[in-house]
Amino acid sequence: MPRPQRTAGISITIILLDPIQIHVYARLNYLISNFHSQCSFVEHRNYKIVYRRYASLFFLVGVDDDENELAILEFIHLLVETMDRHFGNVCELDIMFHLEKAHFMLEEMVMNGCIVETSKSNILTPIQLMDKTS
Repeated sequence: MPRPQRTAGISITIILLDPIQIHVYARLNYLISNFHSQCSFVEHRNYKIVYRRYASLFFLVGVDDDENELAILEFIHLLVETMDRHFGNVCELDIMFHLEKAHFMLEEMVMNGCIVETSKSNILTPIQLMDKTS
């Protein structure tokens, strides 16, 4: 069972298994909690973690060194706007209780590691059709 941690007033859930993941989590937790007002990028080995905070939610994306960080921040913003449009002011509970819809939105936006869809209406149309049929 994941256990919630409190870091600088931010709730973080740990779901990690091996020692390497624990080390990465500890480093990210330290960097984000101490420097989240200064930068939205953290470098670890030959990867970058791009993150953005929306109210109580943190969205993190791991990318290669050659990715454009600003484009990833824009992607995170698009994902949150899409979830906002569907759920209406998205919160943790929306994602927890409708995890399959959140995954479906990501699957509509990203294919084989590449962003393929950026239109909110195109992303939400299949989900709205599924809602109508159920």
